[in-house]
Amino acid sequence: MKKTSIIFCLLFCSIAHAEFQNCGGIVTNKACSDLNKKNNSTNQKMESKTNSNETNPKENSKKDSLIHELKMLTIKAKRKYELSYDTEILEQECKSNSLAQCDKIVKEANKELHGMINSAKITKLKEAELKNTSKDKEKNKTTVVIQNNNVIIPRVRRSFRSLKSDQSSSSPTNVK
Repeated sequence: MKKTSIIFCLLFCSIAHAEFQNCGGIVTNKACSDLNKKNNSTNQKMESKTNSNETNPKENSKKDSLIHELKMLTIKAKRKYELSYDTEILEQECKSNSLAQCDKIVKEANKELHGMINSAKITKLKEAELKNTSKDKEKNKTTVVIQNNNVIIPRVRRSFRSLKSDQSSSSPTNVK
């Protein structure tokens, strides 16, 4: 048993041998040159993204607050009036443009959304008014019910003999 376990360990250790390298504080099993190439390309992408965002953090926060206000208005419109308004495109346009252009875009969207909300309010009020007038009309209506009852007169059933006797008694008799 010991011999097989020793042989197994020797074979397994030779197969599973891996070299670890410390490349600038990062320990990997690959060569440092491969890691540096990958890091440089990802760092360049991250720097280009962060440079556009870090140029003016105050400006970006103002843009975010403008977009946030618009999103809150869309949520309110969706809850109260079941309106849907997509803000993703506006958000992308806003982040890619300057603060002044973003403000202009958001103001136009606000006007459009407020117009939709006002029209939804008007239609909701008209529907409520129609419901109220129909209820008032139903209350003020006088209902006329026409009953067509047929009068049924029950007849007594008589046998044939009783009919003969009735006829004979009703006919005049010859009295002498």
